[in-house]
Amino acid sequence: MNRKAITLSVNFLVIIILSIVIISFSVYILTAVVGKAGELSKMTQEDLDKRIETLQCSGQVCFAVNYKVIERGEFGVFGLKIFTKDPGNFKVNIEQVPGQYELSYQPKNLTFSLRGNDEKRIGIGIEVPENVSSGLYIFNVNVEKDNTPYPPPQQIRVEVP
Repeated sequence: MNRKAITLSVNFLVIIILSIVIISFSVYILTAVVGKAGELSKMTQEDLDKRIETLQCSGQVCFAVNYKVIERGEFGVFGLKIFTKDPGNFKVNIEQVPGQYELSYQPKNLTFSLRGNDEKRIGIGIEVPENVSSGLYIFNVNVEKDNTPYPPPQQIRVEVP
C-alpha cells in the first residue's frame, strides 16, 4: 500500500475525532449556561427578595426589607438593625399610621443600651387579621438615642392583597 495514502487517512481520522470532541464540549458548555439562565428565569421576585433579606444593610438604622405582602391570617417579620459608634441609651417606638385598620404588631416600644461600635437586631412581628380590608398599611419606626432622634426615620409597609 501507499504510505502517503495511509498517513493522509490517519490524519483525516484524527481531525474528525478532534472536531467531534470540540463540538461535544461546546454543546455541553452551551447547555450548562442555558440551564443556569433557565433556573434564574424560574425564580420569582419573592424568591429573590428572600435571598436579599439576608444581606447586611448599611447605615445607623435600617431594614434589610421594609415592604412585604402578607396574606390575611398570616404573620410577617421585619428585621431592624441599629448600629452606633458611641455608647448610648436607645428607644424604639413603632406606630401604625392613623386612619387605617389596626393590625397587630409587636413590639410597640422598646428600650435598650448599646456600647460603642455595637449593633442590635430587633424583630418586628406584624399579624394580619382575617377580617382586614385589602390595602397598604404603613408603620413609622422612630429611633431615639439619649432622647435625640437617631436618623434616618424608617417605615414598614405591609400590603394585604
